[in-house]
Amino acid sequence: MGLHKRKKEMCVVLGEDGDEDVDELESRREDLRTRRDDRDLQHMNTRLRIGFEDVIGEPGSAHSFDGIWVGTHATFELTKYVFYKLHTILLALPVSIAGALLFALLSCVHIWAVAPAIQGFSVVLPSIQTTWTSCMDVLLMPLSCCLSRCVSAVAGKLGQDENPEHSPQSGFRS
Repeated sequence: MGLHKRKKEMCVVLGEDGDEDVDELESRREDLRTRRDDRDLQHMNTRLRIGFEDVIGEPGSAHSFDGIWVGTHATFELTKYVFYKLHTILLALPVSIAGALLFALLSCVHIWAVAPAIQGFSVVLPSIQTTWTSCMDVLLMPLSCCLSRCVSAVAGKLGQDENPEHSPQSGFRS
């Protein structure tokens, strides 16, 4: 049994060999942390991930000092972190309020306008359906029967012409 303190985290380990248990716990904690940080578990939006090398990079033929890239990488990560937090603070509340208002408006319209309209139409629609069916039977049924008899007499054949002299693609002969 031992008390171990690492990286501002405290854990109590029960067992004979405390160091192995701590390493195992830390590896589990790292696995959980990477799974928690990875919001794209199905990897559907891998093209949207942006890294430091994508924004700030240099050609392979020219290299500058390593210290410069360490500093620019740190600046990039810090700026990205600060602006993400700043935008989250500034936009989270207004966007959530706008979403709530939109959802409330859609719910109100559905409850007080759409649902009663559907109920009203369901009362009237059976009589309209009967009238519509009768009109279609009287007006369009004879026309469609006539057209189907005319078109059924048309026959077509697909294939190549075996005599190329009489084909229209052979062009003019003199």
